[in-house]
Amino acid sequence: MELMEALFATVTSLLVVCVIGFFKTLYKEKAKNRALFEDVGRIEVEKQRVIHDYTLETERVKQVHAKEIESLKQQSAEKLDKQKRDHEIDIQKRKYKYENKSREYHKFMDELDAFRGLNIEIIENELRPMISAWFASDFGISNKLFAEANDKATAIISSVRAQEAKLFAQVNGVKLNAAQEIIDLLDALRATITQSKSYLEGVIGYIFSEEFRYTKRIPDEINAKAAGLNERTADLNKKLLAALKADLDTL
Repeated sequence: MELMEALFATVTSLLVVCVIGFFKTLYKEKAKNRALFEDVGRIEVEKQRVIHDYTLETERVKQVHAKEIESLKQQSAEKLDKQKRDHEIDIQKRKYKYENKSREYHKFMDELDAFRGLNIEIIENELRPMISAWFASDFGISNKLFAEANDKATAIISSVRAQEAKLFAQVNGVKLNAAQEIIDLLDALRATITQSKSYLEGVIGYIFSEEFRYTKRIPDEINAKAAGLNERTADLNKKLLAALKADLDTL
């Protein structure tokens, strides 16, 4: 009987120890699980905080970028608009400059053609008949033909000088906005025109001289001044016209 009680007490003690051990182990596992759950909770909270912060930062960056993009669009639109306005203004300026230059060049070329035409007209249509009439006269200084011829020659010289002055005034105006090539051609043309005028004046002056009365011919030294004048004038005129057109094409 005592043996049974002792065995029972021993088994009971073992059971108590096992139960206590089991509960200790269970408590420890629960503590671990609780700690794990707490860690998971903290991690989830941290994750949510990170997500929240990231979302806010992302939204902030998107807003900043959107503002920057809108600002760039605005700047680009303003820049494009300014470029368009500047381009339109530049076109208007070039058009104005082209029209002014074109008008000036055409006016000058008309004056030049008129001056050359006057010289040719004088030499071919006025001097020749005047000289022929002078040959047919009695060469009397006081006769009516001489007086008329003298008045006509004076008027011719005055007209040529006036037209030369008008043409050279145009030359100076053209030079103000002309390229160096055009200026050089104008200088050469001006010299040739002056030579042409001098030749015309020399011929007119000589036919009223005592020498012409007896020789009835123009001396070679006077005629030599006319050599190539028309050709040079025509060539310079052609080159000048080409240079003026090229200058207008660059505008």
